[in-house]
Amino acid sequence: MSEVPLLHSDSPLHPSIRRRWTIFAVVSFIYLLVYFHRQAPAVLALDLMRDLKLKGSSFGLLGAAYFFPYALLQLVAGPVTKTLGPRRTLCIFFGLAGIGAIGFSLATDLPMALGCRFLVGVGAAMVLVPVLEIVSAWFRREEFTTMVGLLIAVGGLGVYAGTAPLGQLDHVLGWRGSFMVVGGLSLCLVGCVWLVVRDRPQRSDPKCLKPIKDRSGCALTLKVLSSSAFWPPVIWAFLALGVFISFGGLWGGPWLMHVYGFDKIQTGHVLSMLALGMILGGPLLGFLAERVLKSRKKVLVLAALGLVALTVRTAFGNAMTPIGLFVWFGLLGMTTMAAAPLSLTLVRNAFADDLAPTATGLANFFFLTGGALMQQAGGWLLETQGHTALTGTSEHYAPLFQAYFACAVAALVSALLTREE
Repeated sequence: MSEVPLLHSDSPLHPSIRRRWTIFAVVSFIYLLVYFHRQAPAVLALDLMRDLKLKGSSFGLLGAAYFFPYALLQLVAGPVTKTLGPRRTLCIFFGLAGIGAIGFSLATDLPMALGCRFLVGVGAAMVLVPVLEIVSAWFRREEFTTMVGLLIAVGGLGVYAGTAPLGQLDHVLGWRGSFMVVGGLSLCLVGCVWLVVRDRPQRSDPKCLKPIKDRSGCALTLKVLSSSAFWPPVIWAFLALGVFISFGGLWGGPWLMHVYGFDKIQTGHVLSMLALGMILGGPLLGFLAERVLKSRKKVLVLAALGLVALTVRTAFGNAMTPIGLFVWFGLLGMTTMAAAPLSLTLVRNAFADDLAPTATGLANFFFLTGGALMQQAGGWLLETQGHTALTGTSEHYAPLFQAYFACAVAALVSALLTREE
């Protein structure tokens, strides 16, 4: 998700193009790994369940262990970054994520695995805000929107890296070796950040860096939460992104392996369409909202209708062909995650400038909480049907898809109730 940057740069004094793009490459690579960690369990699901002796509810809890700290820390990411500085924040917290990934590769039971995934979630939570601060300091204000768009595309590449490429890496190294490599790479990137990245150009005029005042407190939080304009787009995201994160990021992999008999590499190729849907869908939906329909709400409603159609297909339809599966997963990414910036913008635009940062932070919290809760709920629902790592049929997954359909219908209602200021 996209948080609001804390700093903006209007300075006409810019360092060399090579320096600022080198810095952008380093921090965007870290952002890529955030999405990789989010996506990885889907491809490795059955191996993890078998080796760690997990049932569906336990595996759902393992997936949620990443999202709960990630969601909660969104509420304090801004103040922490301003206190420590963006470079130091990235190094400290993403270092924790690297340590967590290495620890996860060594896990032998559920408590250790949960603790390590929790640590990865803590570290990943403190990436986007400091990255946006660094980008805002090194690039002109008129370049900032383009750079954020590039970051979103990089996030899509991270989703892709957690699908087919991870399946290939797992084929060579196993899931433990794969997480060990990713943890080591994370720590190497922390070193690169410390050596290469600086919070801002040394020659920049400090007067050109305008921090947004942090006025968010209990009173402003209650004011946002009591507004009827806040909830419809947030509920849409809670449900729609919950479906994406729950199925695309966790249970879609086991479903493809159990029901369609795919191996991990084939599963990774299908799941990679989620990334393509994000990469292509973000610019496409933005173009429709800004240039064609000139309405974010209308495009959000179209995305919600698309999700209803997709979940109807899986809840009440027959098995799909391989080509149909590729198309279905691509559209899932396009109708959920790619549409999330529309929802976030609708939330921000519903409030005055003094309330917008608070509204954005609260929205991000609910966006991510939906995924965490639905991953765990999905595991519980599958377990009640007799689903295990070794046994899974279309009948086991049917109630899960029916639940996703109910969420999609409720998300459509929320999109229709959204107000566009």
